[in-house]
Amino acid sequence: MKLQSTSHFLSFILLSTLSACQVAPLGKNDLFSTGYTSSRSVTQRTCWQQLSPRHRESPRTFLLAAAANVGELKLTHRDAQQFTNSMQSRYQIPHDQICLMTEVYRTEFEQALSKLAQVVNNQDRVIIFFSGHGSYVRDDNGDESDQLDDVLVPLDVNDLEMPRRQEVIVDDQLVQLVNALPTATVLTFIDACYAGGMYMGTAWTLNQPRLKFFAKGEVGTLPPPLSIASGSNRGGLASLQGVMFAATQEYQKAWEDPNQGGVFTTCFLQELQRYSQANLSQIFRATLAKMPSCNQTNEIQSPEMKGNLNLATYL
Repeated sequence: MKLQSTSHFLSFILLSTLSACQVAPLGKNDLFSTGYTSSRSVTQRTCWQQLSPRHRESPRTFLLAAAANVGELKLTHRDAQQFTNSMQSRYQIPHDQICLMTEVYRTEFEQALSKLAQVVNNQDRVIIFFSGHGSYVRDDNGDESDQLDDVLVPLDVNDLEMPRRQEVIVDDQLVQLVNALPTATVLTFIDACYAGGMYMGTAWTLNQPRLKFFAKGEVGTLPPPLSIASGSNRGGLASLQGVMFAATQEYQKAWEDPNQGGVFTTCFLQELQRYSQANLSQIFRATLAKMPSCNQTNEIQSPEMKGNLNLATYL
């Protein structure tokens, strides 16, 4: 495989890089301005506050990588760090254009995207990466044919008896934040599963693969739709600008290997290293072909690429 040259550029949002984050404790009365109402103590990390003048010439690449070890998941932080390292090496991204947020809270993630919209321009490139649990909540605006909104599960839900919609990252809000970026060159990687709760019959034991689906309270506990038409949804992530690389198709399971981390992330990064001169579309196809050997469960996990597929052929 050969890397295709082009004048197009990639805006990378990787949800986690400590070298670009300033961490400070959040006071009891200093809640974020994004509607978060919990009284639980969270951290406040900000990114891209002091960009180097020598890095202000476009096009630039920004990386935002996030992860949350919620429930039985143990290695999402490793996924985010390794993904960040690989992309930084591949695209020579300066440290001050990288934001790594492991054990991420909802407001941190949303504020990182809001801030990014203020610093990128239409020539810049962005990639979004999240590793953790996925799930769903009841659709609240009628834009989903299955009446369910997909969600990413941040650290907010840990130890809560009844997690609610406001404690998770809903697909509509994610789309709104990503689509507000003033560049169309956006790649989003999501290593999680959504409707996997309908198959929750496998008990987790030590050294066995861990399911990346969350079900508790208002999150992931609604009965699944009686009929499933894959790809039929009109709203949610189907409206995300750029191209999205998903760990699995919508109604399949995604897994975390107890020794390596997210199966999709691990397999993708192995193929990225193997075919270092290939474009992301070629690397994704190689990953798809290798998934049966990467996945140690008896379940089918088929990653999916959606959106503006041409972007992946330029990067």
